[in-house]
Amino acid sequence: MRLPSPTCTSVTRDVVVPGLQLIEDFLSASEQEALRSAIDERWGTESITRRRTQHYGYAFCYASKSVDISKRVGDLPPMFDGLLSKIRLAGLPLDDTDQITVNEYNVGEGIGCHIDTHSAFEDAIGTLSLGSGCVMEFRRRAAADDSPQPCDRKLLYLTKGSLLIFKGEARYAWCVSVRREKSTWTP
Repeated sequence: MRLPSPTCTSVTRDVVVPGLQLIEDFLSASEQEALRSAIDERWGTESITRRRTQHYGYAFCYASKSVDISKRVGDLPPMFDGLLSKIRLAGLPLDDTDQITVNEYNVGEGIGCHIDTHSAFEDAIGTLSLGSGCVMEFRRRAAADDSPQPCDRKLLYLTKGSLLIFKGEARYAWCVSVRREKSTWTP
């Protein structure tokens, strides 16, 4: 069954969600390929989710939706040095990153509507798109009185190599999802 299209859509340059920052082409094609190759070398065969994941710094526990900060899984490996250096040089709010989770989403897989666990992560979190672009949908959480929002859904196209940062309202008041698609989409 095909899901209905959102009622309010905008092209990427017109999407305004307070606290959301999109940096297109944050990583060059060669930087993306080097990072993907390093990630690909580390895939294991076990996964507790329906997709493959890798955890660095601290492991996110999907069952409890939390991070046990007393159980550090190790330092961030050198494969992330270039990415973290670019983040620091750009003065982005992710400059003290101590945890990275790599999730592999194949064509046809989506991400259910969610807000990342408040207690497991700091205010600023980021997502880096590698492999292909995708359309991320943002939905404002319902108001306490359930009054309708005039435009409570927005679509944002994340290009390969883009870095998306969530802070404040974008982090705590908007749900995000990626719809299941049968092919990648390029504008």
